[in-house]
Amino acid sequence: MYVYTSCLGIFIDINDMIYCSIYGNHTVVKKWLGDNTTNITIVAGNVSSGSASNQLRGPCGIFVDTNFDLYVADYFNDRIQLFRLGQSNGITVAGSSSSNVTIRVWSYWCCTRC
Repeated sequence: MYVYTSCLGIFIDINDMIYCSIYGNHTVVKKWLGDNTTNITIVAGNVSSGSASNQLRGPCGIFVDTNFDLYVADYFNDRIQLFRLGQSNGITVAGSSSSNVTIRVWSYWCCTRC
């Protein structure tokens, strides 16, 4: 996958889709490993830094479950966002802005190269 900056988090799901969290661009993108084109799809974030449900602010770690739901560690917003398959708005599942706080998330330096 070619992206114009480094991927902070990388994940490959069970269908060979590779996901990349782009910290400085506030997005998570994906691409099928079998695709030789340079086309990538933004699956979380909208390139604008922020704390709305469709925004990220420094995405770090990522995980995709067997339902293809995407979990993103949103560093500067101190939260874990869940983006259900095909949805552009996330749900805060952990962190202080969660509607049902079960885990408190505090920023820690998630990378050494940022």
